[in-house]
Amino acid sequence: MAVKEIWASYVQGIGWSTSPAPRKHVLYNLLTGSLLVRGSPISSLPTGIRQHATFRRAFGSRSFTVMSSYLRTQGMRYMVTSTYHGHELHFAMFERLIPVESFRDDFPSHLLDGYAHWLVLGENKIEFRPLDNAWQTLKDAGPSFAGFVLDFTGGEGAARLTRANIPTVAVDVRSKTARAVHTILRPLESPALVDVAFDQDRSALDIGLPRLRLSFSLASGTSNVVSTQYRGYAVNGDQSIGTLSGLQNKLVLCRCWGTAEQLRDRLVLVPAGSVR
Repeated sequence: MAVKEIWASYVQGIGWSTSPAPRKHVLYNLLTGSLLVRGSPISSLPTGIRQHATFRRAFGSRSFTVMSSYLRTQGMRYMVTSTYHGHELHFAMFERLIPVESFRDDFPSHLLDGYAHWLVLGENKIEFRPLDNAWQTLKDAGPSFAGFVLDFTGGEGAARLTRANIPTVAVDVRSKTARAVHTILRPLESPALVDVAFDQDRSALDIGLPRLRLSFSLASGTSNVVSTQYRGYAVNGDQSIGTLSGLQNKLVLCRCWGTAEQLRDRLVLVPAGSVR
């Protein structure tokens, strides 16, 4: 019982037996009450780990009680004494981590800032899991998985980023298609905040501006960037409205179909913000 008070995940045995690997050498001093697991006391993680940006991104200010890891041959130093969301946690500082900022020019910002990125060992895939549910895998979640999967199984270094359980493929931010879309929508949003994906079932581009809660679509073989929120309207080729000539952050929409009078209707989208 005394050991259980200190080591939450300790399981009391029912007798002596030969332990299979990995073994835990536990020393408990009846006089002082000190407990050593593999020669190390149960304590908290070092400050260098707790204050690391990646640790804080995944765990916030949470404090873990740790002991010596049984994965030392793999380079791990610390092991959390109890499970976390059903997972056993081991820590070490390898200085081999690729920080999320390294991908800043490769993906839209919200796919970096709002997701945790996990390599699926043996499958050549990286799962983009929402930060508020970062410990739930695609396999465990099934159809309810709300993240993305970066798949490297195509060969020749090719990778596909898809939304799990939805037949859409992200368009490379450096492609001609993405750059053309960025040019059209630049008056409203920075390219880093624009999503461009190809819907394979509809043969159409889906364009999202998550921060502004706006979306557009471009069907194959057409040139109209159609608004989802303002039905029947598309981005107008003529962005002049005859007034507010100094206003750069605006997007003019016009009717896609209708009577001659209706086709003259136009809308101007101006994002909320300070006027400079």
